[in-house]
Amino acid sequence: MAKIKQLGFFPKGNPFLKLFKDLQFFLSDKKIGLGLKISFFTLIIIFITSLILLTKLPPQLPLLYSRPWGKDQLVGKAMLPILSLGSILIILINLRLASLFSKKELFLSRILIWTAIILSLLFSITLIRIIFIVL
Repeated sequence: MAKIKQLGFFPKGNPFLKLFKDLQFFLSDKKIGLGLKISFFTLIIIFITSLILLTKLPPQLPLLYSRPWGKDQLVGKAMLPILSLGSILIILINLRLASLFSKKELFLSRILIWTAIILSLLFSITLIRIIFIVL
């Protein structure tokens, strides 16, 4: 019976060094590098915008659009950084998964990276929508 090799999600050694090497590898790819740069740029814009506007926003913001209209959609303004933190988390997880699959399935790793990029852009659009509704 053949042994199945298990993929290690958590690398041995320094995980930040592995993440930095993976990031360099994906930035060198022309099809992924541009998207990652756009994604990181939107993350920086989301984070800076939410920090700057945190004092100008009302105490409650409409963030939960899947709930019925009214008070059910409102959350405290301290929940606004969840958009940027969620986007960072998705990018890091997809970057790690893409690095696991990059040697055998380059197309799958590209799909994972572009999915993270699209979700990052959607989070930034959500933030812009919330700001335009409130201000």
